[in-house]
Amino acid sequence: MATICTNSRIRTLKLIGDSVKVKLKRRRSNDETGCASTAKRGGSYIIDKTTLGNNINVPSVLPIYGFLTIPFKYEFTTSRMYPGGEIGGLLGAQKTLNWDPNRSMSIFLSGTAGYSRVALNNTNIQSIDPSNTTFADAFSYGIAGGLAIEGFQLMIVRGIDSFSVSGSQQQLNWLMIGFGYSFIKPAISNK
Repeated sequence: MATICTNSRIRTLKLIGDSVKVKLKRRRSNDETGCASTAKRGGSYIIDKTTLGNNINVPSVLPIYGFLTIPFKYEFTTSRMYPGGEIGGLLGAQKTLNWDPNRSMSIFLSGTAGYSRVALNNTNIQSIDPSNTTFADAFSYGIAGGLAIEGFQLMIVRGIDSFSVSGSQQQLNWLMIGFGYSFIKPAISNK
């Protein structure tokens, strides 16, 4: 067990229930109380939240990451829905909102990239015949934004599928609206 004296400099990284994950920036001993810091400088430690009192300071903008699967996309040019078949990831930032002190609320903005399969001969989703449909592998990328209240999240993704057909580069512009739990996860959390 490591000791961190009260006059040492720490940075709050993450709130975990009743505990706080901190990083020791400067280790000092406290001559008045006889405390001797044994914690390593630069090390991360979990301590009880009540030890810090009101001095907990978690940044309001935090990095986020997540995994994204998109089953259906709305394509702008032909105004149709088509199967997305996308698997990818999200990386961005989340801004904590203080509208309601009893709830964890935030907005987020992130980039997304992944792999997608594009059906080449469908005019709408009802007419797809899997035995008569050809597909192209596509690189999908876009931007995602949304609102998170507690674990529930609402997200809008605006993206592009880029693929090649007979040596010609093609693109589909699309939109996806999703809602559910845990699309994104904070790399550092205030929960």
